[in-house]
Amino acid sequence: MADSSGRLQDAENAIILQALPGVDFLALYPGVIISQSGQLFDFQPDSPKLPGFKNLKFYSGSPGVKITVDPSQSPRAVLFFEGGSPAGAALAFFSFAGLSLLQLGVNATQGAARVGDPVSIALSDLTQFVWPGGPPTGGPVVAPQTKISAGSTQIQIA
Repeated sequence: MADSSGRLQDAENAIILQALPGVDFLALYPGVIISQSGQLFDFQPDSPKLPGFKNLKFYSGSPGVKITVDPSQSPRAVLFFEGGSPAGAALAFFSFAGLSLLQLGVNATQGAARVGDPVSIALSDLTQFVWPGGPPTGGPVVAPQTKISAGSTQIQIA
């Protein structure tokens, strides 16, 4: 028995090809994100060959990445067609203008630290104190080894 989903996909591709003559489905098309609903985006390409697109997913290249944009700032992205398929429209790359939140590790169990994050050191974690000018006994100075005690799974772009 023939695969009916393959035939439906072929029919959908044929309709799209007729509706968008002259579009290269292996090309990249820059444009503007005009709205967002969850992790789906409405997009207006710069190219007059293409109409606006609704409910496009954003391809980040990594699982567990979420982005939030401010459409009033006209954030830019690039439209591409996965595998050159007319039915595979998706977005990739974005400009930081209009990006309000980039969340990495949506299901992460450990946070990430950033430059400037506070580090807590418990005296019980130290095997030897570090004294200014060296320890009073004249022995070697051992730098304390610490662990980052706080982190975040979100990166806020302000």
